[in-house]
Parts: sequence; structure tokens; C-alpha cells
Amino acid sequence: MVSMKEAKTNQPVHELIKKRWSPRSFSSEKILKDDLKTLFEAMSWAASARNAQPWQIIVGSKDEGET
Repeated sequence: MVSMKEAKTNQPVHELIKKRWSPRSFSSEKILKDDLKTLFEAMSWAASARNAQPWQIIVGSKDEGET
């Protein structure tokens, strides 16, 4: 059984949020450039406030030197 951490909050928070878990590790598996292009296309259609958000996306790869 996986132990669940629960956020300690000062105000009432929904249980789903309090028990949310986010791993802070990265896979060593490479992402294909075509898959990145697909993600960028999807991100370009994301909702924004009056379409005025200054979206900036920075992508780095371990095999491309210092990023």
C-alpha cells in the first residue's frame, strides 16, 4: 500500500487537493521531436485572457549541450 501524504492547510481545502501527489522526478526516456511539435500545437490553442497572454516556451535537451 502506498502511503498518502496530506497537505497541512490553514483554511479548508477540498480533499482531492489536499491529497494530490506530484512526483518531482523526470524520466530518462527521450521525447520525440514530432511529439513535441504536437504538444506545442495543442498549447497554442490553450485558453488565455482575451488571447493576450505572452506565452513563452523553452525546451532543453540533455543531448544538446547546456540548456
